[in-house]
Amino acid sequence: MMPRFADRIYVISLNDFSYYTIDSPANSRYAGCVLHPNGLIYCCPWGTESQVMVINPITDTICFIGKPARYDGFNLVVDPFSMNIYGFINYSGVIKIDVKTNKVSKLFEEITHHAFYGSELGGNGNIYSTLGHGTVLYEFNPRKETLQAVDIVSDGIDNAKCAGGCMDLFGNIWMAPAHGKYLYKIKLGNNVSDTINVEILTSPYMGNY
Repeated sequence: MMPRFADRIYVISLNDFSYYTIDSPANSRYAGCVLHPNGLIYCCPWGTESQVMVINPITDTICFIGKPARYDGFNLVVDPFSMNIYGFINYSGVIKIDVKTNKVSKLFEEITHHAFYGSELGGNGNIYSTLGHGTVLYEFNPRKETLQAVDIVSDGIDNAKCAGGCMDLFGNIWMAPAHGKYLYKIKLGNNVSDTINVEILTSPYMGNY
């Protein structure tokens, strides 16, 4: 478990739920991570100008890569083609982590004020922004590193629509409500060129997950 306002990382055994901790810098703030096929865990900073933290779960050691910056990513996605890591930044663009060179960069910083609350990999290989405060659904193509708005979601909810999601067995994306009261199904089709459709479904629990 990543530190949010803490100075340690929690390692929990799923066999007996025992745990131990690994020290991290004081007041570390991280809010998203991903396990890469290379066996390392990459963690995205949140709320402060920090570096990306990399955890080696075999040796329980950590290191830092990239220059300190405000990355603010809720979660990260591994591109299955390049094996680079990408994630929508909360208020400005996309973070890219090149795992071969350990270079960290920002793409499309001009895309601002949409409050991306996560990143979801679709069955077509593209990455989609989790709907936050804004109404625009963005699609990022990691093979071409292009970004486009693919739909407008106008549902009367302006504050933290969703905060997480996943891909189903058919390659579509489901986004769970945060302060919103709807589930969102992003119907992607089987090909990259297929039309994107957002289906809005009422949640029986009125959000706040």
